[in-house]
Amino acid sequence: MELRKYSEKDYRYLKRLYELSFPASERAPFRFVVRKAQQGKADFLTVYIKGRCCGMHYVVPYKDMVYCLYVAMDPRVRGRGIGTKLIQLGLSKYKGKRLLLSMEPLDPTAENYEERLRRHHIYEKIGFHDLPNRVTEAGVVYALMGIGKDITPREYRELLDYYMGPLRRILTKMKMMD
Repeated sequence: MELRKYSEKDYRYLKRLYELSFPASERAPFRFVVRKAQQGKADFLTVYIKGRCCGMHYVVPYKDMVYCLYVAMDPRVRGRGIGTKLIQLGLSKYKGKRLLLSMEPLDPTAENYEERLRRHHIYEKIGFHDLPNRVTEAGVVYALMGIGKDITPREYRELLDYYMGPLRRILTKMKMMD
């Protein structure tokens, strides 16, 4: 596995992977995601296996926090532990920082409950723990998990303001719940 900084030559493939991997309600426009990385507000890495692009890792580092926003692997290579290795590489790169990720809450009535549970167990094995708050962004509720000291609602808003700028308040009706 090789990690490379995002390159325009992978744009089409990564855009398709991004759109296949995340529901429309959970994704920002891909051009926005790319632009934020180009502005230095996010680290956007592409995953190569045997010379072929097959995944992405996108995080927002801010102060002592790192928000793992998107990790996606090509369906043809899923289930091989590559996504887990990718997150672990991120952990070593940001050692000493507080890590944060959001995921669909563990709702036993959800259609994809088993998938959510599997994902949650993987994150726990890596070292993430459940954070006490949930967040609603654009009408979608997320559970939060982290590594290190908990991230407060104020810090979370600050991180998103840094990443999105004034657009965050206009486009994203974000609310953190206890």
